[in-house]
Amino acid sequence: MVSSVYDESILRPLPAAGRSQRAFRYCRVSTKDQSENNLSLPLQAEVTMDFIDQQGGQLSSHRGNTNVHGLWYDPGVSAWKTPLFKRPGFRKMWAKMRAGDMIVMLSLDRGWRSVQDFLMCYKEFMKYGIEVRFARGQIGFGGEHDTPMTRFILTGEANIAELKSELVSERTREGWKARKRANGSIAA
Repeated sequence: MVSSVYDESILRPLPAAGRSQRAFRYCRVSTKDQSENNLSLPLQAEVTMDFIDQQGGQLSSHRGNTNVHGLWYDPGVSAWKTPLFKRPGFRKMWAKMRAGDMIVMLSLDRGWRSVQDFLMCYKEFMKYGIEVRFARGQIGFGGEHDTPMTRFILTGEANIAELKSELVSERTREGWKARKRANGSIAA
């Protein structure tokens, strides 16, 4: 699960903000099967780009136009097992970012399945003025979107994402036990 403190080498300081905000799209799927069979990554890429196109200049009205600065993937990486700042694709993206940039994800659960990881990242993003927007739900944090109510809602969503992961893990363990009992591997 998530360690309590990130390795400082992962959290390199970001360069100062540029003239215009740049949008970085981030997509993730949990399993190798989802990645190899293109079950979700193309959809996430399309929806995040559509979101940016639909929002137009409204994505960053306080800073002028937002320009799209790449699409970054973490295929087959569990958000439950691997904190955001330790994922290879996100680390490569972070290396390209500067203070004041924006991250666009399909939804909160593409970034986080742990409340602890979400809150640690939230603090780090706020330190650098990073704005995060979610295409589904039209919500986000940072910049003008960072209000007590959005933080409350997003923390609740992070709790739900974590609960879903724990329930899936629990059902999987129960399924394996039932299978072993059926095969006579363990006593009932």
